Amino acid sequence: MLINGLLIWVFPDSSILDSGYAMLDSFFSLTPYLLLMLIPAITMQSIAGEKANGTFDLLLSKPIRFSDIVLGKFLGSYTITLLALLPTLIYPVCLYFIASPTGNIDIGGTIGSFIGLFLLAASFVAISIFSSTLTHTPIIAFLVAVVLCFFAYYGFDALSKFPIFYDFDDFVSSFGIQSHYESLSRGVLSGKDFIYFVSIILLFLVFSIGHLGRKFRQRKTTFSTYTITLIALFLVNQPVVTQALGRIDFTEDKRYTLSQTTKDILKQVDDNIHITIFLDGELPSGFKRLKTAALDMANDIKHYSQWKN
Repeated sequence: MLINGLLIWVFPDSSILDSGYAMLDSFFSLTPYLLLMLIPAITMQSIAGEKANGTFDLLLSKPIRFSDIVLGKFLGSYTITLLALLPTLIYPVCLYFIASPTGNIDIGGTIGSFIGLFLLAASFVAISIFSSTLTHTPIIAFLVAVVLCFFAYYGFDALSKFPIFYDFDDFVSSFGIQSHYESLSRGVLSGKDFIYFVSIILLFLVFSIGHLGRKFRQRKTTFSTYTITLIALFLVNQPVVTQALGRIDFTEDKRYTLSQTTKDILKQVDDNIHITIFLDGELPSGFKRLKTAALDMANDIKHYSQWKN
């Protein structure tokens, strides 16, 4: 709360007060990097601490399954994470009253952005729980979790910038959390993003269960479970499934929803369209918002045109 408070209310480069707009964009863009440190610190004792203290064997003596242990650790750690995030709800409340005029804040978009933040936190918790199963030392579990969460969040987006991936950069970046979280942080919940986050959570929970039980079942059985899980998650993330779920635009003016006229025009276009947006460099806050909105609109047009083809 202290770091968030300084970043989004005091420091001029990211301050909401200096931006002149009653929006929490800076909060939702900065918080993931704070969670990269907070969540691994919460979860590092979950399994590794049990092993280090010798109490993990006591857990194994109880009539519970490895799935019960992992799910219990996940829910416990996620509850603590939510309790850490809940006080930040005071930010939109404050913004509501200091906006001019009072209440001039997109409540729907803010709710959608918080949904994205909660899904992001759940993904980091699942990854960190898996990291804690890999070692007997909590501090190593913390470091591994930080690295894995950072790569899962930012790594694929960074890889997509390499020239070798130029022709399919969107495909590469779609494997990372950042592109999906940024879509949610706008206040738009799509079936593609929701299924992606659920898939990440399930994948790492299955990995955690498999790693803990590797000494108690055949290796072939463990790898078969991994393979089936990967295939199932790959199938449910196909466009046929994700597009069927649709999308929910929480923003008040539905600014991230293409009009029917735009969709009709895109259906009739057969040639490639290249868009150049002349907004870069050191820009005033208003033009930065215009740049972001233009890029969002261009990406929405691109994704829709790819799907309809």
